[in-house]
Amino acid sequence: MEKVRKGKGLSAEQEQLMHDRQVPQWYIDSCKKIRYMFPKAHAAAYTISSLRIAWFKINYPEEYYCAYFTIRADEFDSSRMCLPAGEIKKSRMALKVSFREAPDREQKIYYIVELIEEMQLRGIDFLPIDLYESAAVHFTKAGPGQIRPPLKAIPSISQGMAESIVRARADGVFKSRDELMRRAGIGQSAVETLEKAGCLKGLPASSQIDLFELLG
Repeated sequence: MEKVRKGKGLSAEQEQLMHDRQVPQWYIDSCKKIRYMFPKAHAAAYTISSLRIAWFKINYPEEYYCAYFTIRADEFDSSRMCLPAGEIKKSRMALKVSFREAPDREQKIYYIVELIEEMQLRGIDFLPIDLYESAAVHFTKAGPGQIRPPLKAIPSISQGMAESIVRARADGVFKSRDELMRRAGIGQSAVETLEKAGCLKGLPASSQIDLFELLG
């Protein structure tokens, strides 16, 4: 019956065997006409899963959005998505105009932006990405109505880079950008990207003291 369920019909041998076993003609005709049949157990499993997800979305909204963005939102880009509600709405409307003709990646971005807009309407927003507070790849709940995006959400910061930074910061604060590069094993371009994302405020380029500046 798996062959019938997938719309592949009956072979002549199978049809003859059914006639020999006096299977009703209407049943044989149905087997030949079926194009795809969704199993009841499969449908029930999807329904139960949907109910569970809906329950978490209602009762644990921050955790729900953290899980969704971590697992499903590979195209998350902090420069485009960690914005005020008004900017997010404008972005969604702009993406919607060309949605049908848009490439697959842009369509995925639309769905992410749509969910961010929904999240903000529920009183939940993103906190800034932080060099010490953000996780490497997971979105985390920072408090009621607050979600902290991970370092990986910054464009051009790979998962490997983010994980290296998290491991390095466990040994103490960074005294300079040079030290960050050395301890985390990241390059100058990654440091510049972190700076643009606002993660390096107050962090000097080097821990060396300029004698002339010291003397005034």
